[in-house]
Amino acid sequence: MQCKEIIQVIEATFPRTAALGFDNVGLLAGRSEKEVSRIYLALDATDVVIDRAYFFDGKLHIYGSNFTKWSKVYVNGEKVTTNYESGQCLTIKASAVQNGDTITVCQVGSSNTIFRESNEFTVVDPNYVSDTPGSAEQPDEDDLEADDESSQN
Repeated sequence: MQCKEIIQVIEATFPRTAALGFDNVGLLAGRSEKEVSRIYLALDATDVVIDRAYFFDGKLHIYGSNFTKWSKVYVNGEKVTTNYESGQCLTIKASAVQNGDTITVCQVGSSNTIFRESNEFTVVDPNYVSDTPGSAEQPDEDDLEADDESSQN
């Protein structure tokens, strides 16, 4: 098999467009027409990390490191439409996520193969108001009457 045929197979899974600016990609030494009997393939497994996330202008802005155009956001395990802003920022629609949801960022190949997955990050919406009754709930009249009776005994 010729070197250029192997390069085509590799680039079908790991496209050059997914490389970061500092990555060394492609054939670094040798000729593409040469017959190949051995291969040395190096893949960098740099972690994808979510540092923080903020709601702004109808979107959730996710900040971290090592994002690429192949980075996709998953909300509670489900892939959502993701916009690549930069190597440090991705955005999704705010409506795709709710307070308390867990998000991860995955590097996804052309066949939806997940190559790397970030840390899990719990979304906190500062404008979230709980529908669940809390400690500030007003006691009903029966509770007040029972308290009065116990204090008199």
